[in-house]
Amino acid sequence: MANSTAAAVTLQHARRTERPAPRPAVLRPREADVLRQIAWGYTNREIASRLNLSVKTIENHKANAMRKLGITRRVEIVRYALQQRWFDFDITVDL
Repeated sequence: MANSTAAAVTLQHARRTERPAPRPAVLRPREADVLRQIAWGYTNREIASRLNLSVKTIENHKANAMRKLGITRRVEIVRYALQQRWFDFDITVDL
């Protein structure tokens, strides 16, 4: 009985914490470029230097893109990059 109750509570918690499916977001080319470089492992400062922009501008592009995509963490940027096939290697990923 306790196991079924624990399973039911776990299932209810999982349902409450599931994220809704993200709506398609239209990123501006610069926002996508910034996210791509973040996913590749570059810091905001490195991206700013590569694009001849200020770090603040990079932070703004990143924040706008993340807001549009409904994501809050850098690891989610990598997940998005995998979904968009921004990496040059051939792997199968279930996200």
